[in-house]
Amino acid sequence: MDYFDEKINFQWGMIYGSFIFLSLLICTLVDHVYFWNSAKIGLQIQVALRGLLYQKTFDLHKDDIVKGKLDDVFSNGLSAFEAIIEFLPYFIIAPLQLIFVTCYLYAYVHYTFLAGCLILICFLPIQFLTGKLFEHFQ
Repeated sequence: MDYFDEKINFQWGMIYGSFIFLSLLICTLVDHVYFWNSAKIGLQIQVALRGLLYQKTFDLHKDDIVKGKLDDVFSNGLSAFEAIIEFLPYFIIAPLQLIFVTCYLYAYVHYTFLAGCLILICFLPIQFLTGKLFEHFQ
């Protein structure tokens, strides 16, 4: 913000910009490794649960098995574990990031950031309804 208010010169602006570029490059490299490993762990959990369900189906009586529900669990129900493993740390990071960004924006732009937050909050019901519609049509 100080660069646009002409409180710092062009050279410092370039230094700050290069640090932003380097931090994004490091984050990209680290994220690829993280998502690769979490997808691998998620698939291992999914395969293990499929094996358990496969063994449990042998214990059931033939008349108790509903083929459509069993196929749904095998194809759709277990794929959620892959996504849960990938995004589990964000349940901790997201609230901390929200607090930090709110304090930072309040310190630099005061109450103006509340307009952007209000717009984002207005889109939450649309996201919720869209998710329900996709769930209904699936």
